[in-house]
Amino acid sequence: IHARNHQGETPFHRAIKADQDSSLQKLLALGASPSNLKQLPPIALAVAYEAKKSFSFLANTDNIQTRIQGKTLLHFAIKTRSTGMLKSVLEQGGSCLMEEKDRKGRTPLALAAYVGDAEALRILVQQGARLAPPLSSDLNTPFHWAVRGNYSHTLAT
Repeated sequence: IHARNHQGETPFHRAIKADQDSSLQKLLALGASPSNLKQLPPIALAVAYEAKKSFSFLANTDNIQTRIQGKTLLHFAIKTRSTGMLKSVLEQGGSCLMEEKDRKGRTPLALAAYVGDAEALRILVQQGARLAPPLSSDLNTPFHWAVRGNYSHTLAT
């Protein structure tokens, strides 16, 4: 149950990638350990693969607050360009992460501006993300980050 294939994946990895929440349930019942994944945390894999059923199955307060390489799940969804999963993270309680900062001091809104993701910007603003400073540890606003990323045109959304 913990064996890895030639790609280093366990059956738990495969179930997430295939978005098989029923397989995840069965694997957990058989003793599979989600913490045995050496790559990303299971909830982050679900975001990366846009596995909505797996994400819903794995989502709870502790998992929503998981940090991945210094980023929250909101940052991770934006960084991986998973707009559909950004909505899922917010729907599953991720709105508590709106003001959290990544290692570079950016809120999810500032990161979305920096990478030029107009759809993520729209979603975050609709969900109540703050546009007023300070939004990063160095007092940069999303407008600063958009210009730094050469995506100032996205701020018109």
